[in-house]
Amino acid sequence: MRNWVNKHKNIIIFIIVILGILIALCCFPLQCVLEIPGVICLKNNLDFIGKFIAGYPWLATVALIFIFILLLIQNFSLNSTTMKFGGIEFQIKHSESNAKIQIKNYLTAKRSIFVLYEEYDNYYDVINSMYDILAFLRKQLANFDNFSQTNNECYRIIEGMIKTIGWFLTKYQSDYRRYYETRNEQNSDRFIPFKEIQNAYFGVEEMTADLHNLNLKMKPYADFFGIDTEKWSN
Repeated sequence: MRNWVNKHKNIIIFIIVILGILIALCCFPLQCVLEIPGVICLKNNLDFIGKFIAGYPWLATVALIFIFILLLIQNFSLNSTTMKFGGIEFQIKHSESNAKIQIKNYLTAKRSIFVLYEEYDNYYDVINSMYDILAFLRKQLANFDNFSQTNNECYRIIEGMIKTIGWFLTKYQSDYRRYYETRNEQNSDRFIPFKEIQNAYFGVEEMTADLHNLNLKMKPYADFFGIDTEKWSN
């Protein structure tokens, strides 16, 4: 219910405002409002502004251009970088739809996070891929730059993915990386299939089970971002 309310928050606020206006119109005669000193003052001021604009149309044009520039700046952020344009880079502010597109495009090529091929996947490479995914997701999360952006479903979904992947890496990344790299160094003078090294790992069965469990946990996230995981299941 809470997710539904957050998703349709703007529509709900609009309906409440309209209902409030209708109720006010049913209870208060507008003619009385026109007799309020503040309303009379507002009307006189608006009349004056109208006459001023009619007398100085060029000034109104400058004001409109200035307002347009302000609105344009609202949609951009300035970041000091070492890139071109004198160390100033213009970046379009992040949005939920932009985040969804970027994450979908990135994760579409990360099959092992959603579907594991036990016979063909090198767990060392899978862990490295997960580390890259985690770094990418954290960067996406950092791009949500205010409360209204962070208080939405997309932000919470990314947080959930980071938590899920982070749990697996915390459990296996350090030990398995050191194990795999050590075994490779010990046999540097001859070729050993990665599967032989992988199957000799003392916790390989538990690790495989956790990878499949991770795939199941990632399935709802794939659905949210529109990633077709069925193509890898055949």
